[in-house]
Amino acid sequence: MASTLTVGNRGPAAAENVTVHDPMPVGVGYVTATPAPTGGSTTEPVWHIDLLSAGAVATIQLVVQVAPQA
Repeated sequence: MASTLTVGNRGPAAAENVTVHDPMPVGVGYVTATPAPTGGSTTEPVWHIDLLSAGAVATIQLVVQVAPQA
C-alpha cells in the first residue's frame, strides 16, 4: 500500500531542522520510502529536513505492508 506524507510551511519564514515522525500502527510494516528515512526504525521512520522555505511543501512517498488481520 502506498501513501504520501506532506509537510508544508505556511509561516512567513523558513523552518529549520524540521523532523517528521511516522509511527506505524500495529499490523502495518514499513517497506520503503522516497526519500529514504534519515533515522528512526522500521516501526517509526524519521525524516530530517534541514530547511523548509516559507510556502514550501515537502513530500515523502511511503510504501507499507498491511497484515491481513490488521
